[in-house]
Amino acid sequence: MNPKTKNLLTRTVSGALYVGALVVGTLYWPFMGLILCAMGCVGHFEFFRMAAGPTDKLSRTISIVCTVLLFAAFFYMDFGYGTYMIPPVLRYMLSIVIISSILMILSTALGIIELFKHRPCPIEHIGTTLLSYCWITLPLACIYIMTLLNYAVVLAFLIFTWAFDTFAYLSGSLYGKTKMCEKISPKKTWEGTFSGIIAVIILALVFPTIPFFSDLYLATWKWVVFGLLTSIFGIFGDLLESLFKRNAGIKDSGRMIPGHGGILDRIDSMLLAAIPALLFMFFQLF
Repeated sequence: MNPKTKNLLTRTVSGALYVGALVVGTLYWPFMGLILCAMGCVGHFEFFRMAAGPTDKLSRTISIVCTVLLFAAFFYMDFGYGTYMIPPVLRYMLSIVIISSILMILSTALGIIELFKHRPCPIEHIGTTLLSYCWITLPLACIYIMTLLNYAVVLAFLIFTWAFDTFAYLSGSLYGKTKMCEKISPKKTWEGTFSGIIAVIILALVFPTIPFFSDLYLATWKWVVFGLLTSIFGIFGDLLESLFKRNAGIKDSGRMIPGHGGILDRIDSMLLAAIPALLFMFFQLF
């Protein structure tokens, strides 16, 4: 088989499995929790591989443990008290408390470690590990919270993200000429970016006519705003990961997904977009 054809087939199969897993997880929240927790743990390994600052195995282990603790706390809240027994607003507030508590535990643990290790750059060690939590674990937690509150919004969030990435890539490959940020990501072009945004806007205009999404009773302009938020923050998320990889001198964050690279290579657009999406969802639906 031709190498290019084989690579395309590999990308297609692995991409379909990835998309299928997230769609199923969107409709069945415990599965989504397991997927996001696993993504977070693998993402931390990839992040510390890319991190240009000082890192160590203990910091990486603590960040992964705190990620598992966070999703375990979410599972306890939802299984222990019942997903439908807690009002959405209260569940939202409890989730914020859990996220903040785990962040405090992580910060305290890192601070104590630095007190005993007497390393010359404690701020860099603590800051790198906290960044891994805030950049990876926190957004994944936001996606999980959205899944619990309203799975239709999560599915729209995923569709917007994938539509933008797909159309931006295809358009940029076909007729992209004007480099967007050549020093960080040489292949990204303004033509591809605007094509992706236009595709998302078209989808947003169509969503109110689809029964599954029309049940949310969101005005068309709100769908457009949601799509633009997802796209714009997704662009910055993609560029930020490209910056980390370029600084580390690597092409992909990992090899977890054949033909696509690592987990962070697939979810980078979602990471910065997840928090604005959750805030939009909360203020528009509750």
